[in-house]
Amino acid sequence: FKEDDGLRFEEQFTAAWDCWLDQELSRAGQHQPLWRSVLSSATLDAVRSLAWSLCSELVDLDALQQQLGSTAVLPAMADWMQHMSARAEQLLSEHDRPKRRKVEQMLAAAAAVTRLVADKGLAGRQDVTTEEREWLDKDLGSAVAGWGKSDFREAGALIETAQQLLTIDHVLLNDLLQLLIPLVRNIRETFVRQGWLSFDGLLARGQALLFEHPSVRERIKREYRALLVDEFQDTDPTQYEIILAVSERQGSQAARWQEMVLEPGKLFIVGDPKQSIYAFRRADIEAFDRVVEKVTNEGGIAETLTTNFRSDGAVLAPVNETFDRLFERRPLVQPANVRLEVRPQRKPPSIEPGVRLCVTTPDDDEMFDAAGATRAESEVLARWLSEDILSRPTVKPGHVALLFRKLTQADAYLDALRRHDIPYVIEGEKHFYRRQEVIDLVNLLRVLDHPHDEIALTGLLRSPLGGLTDRELYDLKQAGHFNYLHASHLGTWPHVRADAVRRLFEHLAWLHRAIPVLPLIEALELIFDRLPILEIAAASLHGEQAVANLMKVKQTTASLADRPHMTLSGFVDLMLARLEEQPDESESLLAEESLEAVHVLTIHKAKGLEFPICRAAGPASGEWARSEYAAGFLRLVERNLWAFLGTSSIAWLVAGPTQTAATRRRGTAPSAVCGDDQGQRAAAVVRRDHRPFGRRNGVRAVTEHRDRRDRRCLDGGFDNWSQ
Repeated sequence: FKEDDGLRFEEQFTAAWDCWLDQELSRAGQHQPLWRSVLSSATLDAVRSLAWSLCSELVDLDALQQQLGSTAVLPAMADWMQHMSARAEQLLSEHDRPKRRKVEQMLAAAAAVTRLVADKGLAGRQDVTTEEREWLDKDLGSAVAGWGKSDFREAGALIETAQQLLTIDHVLLNDLLQLLIPLVRNIRETFVRQGWLSFDGLLARGQALLFEHPSVRERIKREYRALLVDEFQDTDPTQYEIILAVSERQGSQAARWQEMVLEPGKLFIVGDPKQSIYAFRRADIEAFDRVVEKVTNEGGIAETLTTNFRSDGAVLAPVNETFDRLFERRPLVQPANVRLEVRPQRKPPSIEPGVRLCVTTPDDDEMFDAAGATRAESEVLARWLSEDILSRPTVKPGHVALLFRKLTQADAYLDALRRHDIPYVIEGEKHFYRRQEVIDLVNLLRVLDHPHDEIALTGLLRSPLGGLTDRELYDLKQAGHFNYLHASHLGTWPHVRADAVRRLFEHLAWLHRAIPVLPLIEALELIFDRLPILEIAAASLHGEQAVANLMKVKQTTASLADRPHMTLSGFVDLMLARLEEQPDESESLLAEESLEAVHVLTIHKAKGLEFPICRAAGPASGEWARSEYAAGFLRLVERNLWAFLGTSSIAWLVAGPTQTAATRRRGTAPSAVCGDDQGQRAAAVVRRDHRPFGRRNGVRAVTEHRDRRDRRCLDGGFDNWSQ
């Protein structure tokens, strides 16, 4: 079998879903009453999403049907409900009063609901009174006097659980499973029969192999003398069951991981529950804590690593103070902060270390709006880098990292870096398919595949390969020469660019005739050989990175070599879909190795990396500006307790005021709002912006708006290169 990267399954699921849905919703469909019931409560997109999720082999369809066949709850769930009910009643007894407020009324209702479900299963919801339902229909609101912060938060969680219990539609779930399970089983079986396995399938079958075949499990246990598992906080239940089964004492064959006896000294795990970010993949802190508890109960030792090898004490002090308040221990929910210590005998830094805060204020008495604050902050940042940091002989641009919550906030900062001639690279997130060289290549492929696609041809002629201005494009269109298959007609066009356009059109026409008979990878090789695509990319501002990104597109075609049906048209459709959907895709790894450019990346992508100078840019945006957190951030600043995002030796949190409630009271505020959430321009365009220009088959065709001043040596386009 082969492991699927997700594309094969997506193709098969889409085809199977469309065919099945046509049959089900046709007049000959056999489940029309069920569909009427389901679609009265759920959208078709929600049904499709559920079908997709059920296709995971980690979902036990038989167990799921069995659970939904009864309104009773599992013993473990009943125990949990009893615990929640008891905890709700305990909190209520501590805070109750003769005249109950909303929080006490809602908590009392939550205690009643969880108790009824624990005792009678979901059928117990019928005994919930109308008054209790009315209270649970309300919004809890903010904390009230007499309630501590942690108690109120816990009460809110209990109330939310009770509210969710009342919204469970058992009949709807049964109807959905009755409709979807035959489809899901068929998709699973067909996928495996074709020789493919998903990542979930590998895990599920690996787990089944160990638990259903004792001899295999015993042999594997003998083969591995020791197991070391890093990033254990990111393991899901299936993964840690596999780990524990292989770590089990030889000769034992427990059916459940809780009953396993571990081989002494065999299992070594490393993890930080504060970094658990894969809850969507079923990894959670509770699972981490349960396994750690099992290991220590069987004689294992838990060691805490507190020495920080990256950061100076001037950075660690504010980090420790801030995180002590942010990370309050909640068993099985959130761990407490572990204070970090500086490595002994740390070498003195070459640049003054510390966490610094810079507040940018308007030049006049007027307040910034969000966009104004972003522009001001980005200009301060670029000037600081240019004049104070990069002017030092020992500092390289690659020593600097700009961290963002989302790269969509980065546009104004990139503009400022360009104004100050500071080179940069953007790493990770959804940037690869927004790179202009990738967009230009897609337009070229579209033109070769569909000669009459005038939108793509417009983008190509405005790219460095074509080098035409808007006026020249208009003249070409008005002259009736907007078709490269008729390149010879350009001989009658009395224009200074006529010869250059004719030569480009002749190459396009030749390629259009040559590539249909070639395999996809050979077609791309021929295009790159015939046209100066890589040479033009190399001459751009970020030449080395642009070339690496284009080579990555070529590597993508090589990875599709096992699909004989994948034609140039299919590849163009695939690339257009990715341009539209903007899937997560990083640039070539060249960006991560460069010392010649400032690194621009998200906080998430910075995890595990190290930079001497780390700048938290645009620490918040959008709703943050209109929330209570803006005022709270000001209070942190006043107490000299600075938020720091990163682990480098120096961090600047540059801030500019924005017009929030806090700003109106105080006249200035840190610019935690540094971006317009509605701004959808490509954050990654280095030399020029691009904008939607039209649509083909419902997919946006992206062309670019170029400033003549930015084209520099690329003026003249293909004409210069062909000569």
